[in-house]
Amino acid sequence: MRKAHRLPLLAVLGSLCAVLAGCGCERAEDWVTYTSPAGAYSLAYPRSWKTELEDDILNIFPADEKCAVTVSAYVGDTVSDEELLSLLAKAFKAQVATSSPAPVSGKGWQGFRQTFREVDDPIEWIAINCRSSHVLVLITVNCEAQVMDANAQLFERILNSLSLSQSPSRTTRGNTETHGSAMNGSDQPGS
Repeated sequence: MRKAHRLPLLAVLGSLCAVLAGCGCERAEDWVTYTSPAGAYSLAYPRSWKTELEDDILNIFPADEKCAVTVSAYVGDTVSDEELLSLLAKAFKAQVATSSPAPVSGKGWQGFRQTFREVDDPIEWIAINCRSSHVLVLITVNCEAQVMDANAQLFERILNSLSLSQSPSRTTRGNTETHGSAMNGSDQPGS
């Protein structure tokens, strides 16, 4: 009787390990820190993941591309809580909210966190819209629900590593410190 119960458990554990391996869970020493070109923000991610700057949005993802972390930043005047919430709603107007916006804070920033899902797709989103005195950032994690659940600690580690500068360089252009399309609500978030 015991053997019958062990086989399904082993299969579940094997599947879970495959999902975790796919998203690149790493030891502490296998993490690196990305710092934006103007020094507006930084965050840590697994060394084996790739980074790509596309249309002023930073994408960080594992080789299998089963999930992605995206960062869009704007350097300029600070915004109010109401503006942060409005920008979050505009960025995710085509998705279904699965939580209410909740106040959050991190290294040098304050903002709001909310979760979403696609209407006709199994993709889930974690979104944080936050600010420091001169930096506004939208950081998201997106992937299928099974991958999101299996890698919750990994994603939280990445999100919790986000640090915003209080005085970034304002002289750069053509990188994530300029207007990102997801920040002004004109485009939907990308994966």
